[in-house]
Amino acid sequence: MIGHTAEKALERIENIYILTLLATKRAVSLCRGAKSLLPEAKNLKPPQIALEEIIQGKTTYHLPEGEDEESE
Repeated sequence: MIGHTAEKALERIENIYILTLLATKRAVSLCRGAKSLLPEAKNLKPPQIALEEIIQGKTTYHLPEGEDEESE
């Protein structure tokens, strides 16, 4: 279930906007042929795989220098 998976991912990346962008970019990459970093991902759809990779710490992000999650 993607709702439960998204809640788990929010525990890892607390900023919903960063999580959304990261999961979206990874799901698009998977749709375009990128290989999953999860061996058990055969029956999952790209958004589910992207969130699971985030939960397991296999997909991460880095903010450009001078910016942080709290600034607007």
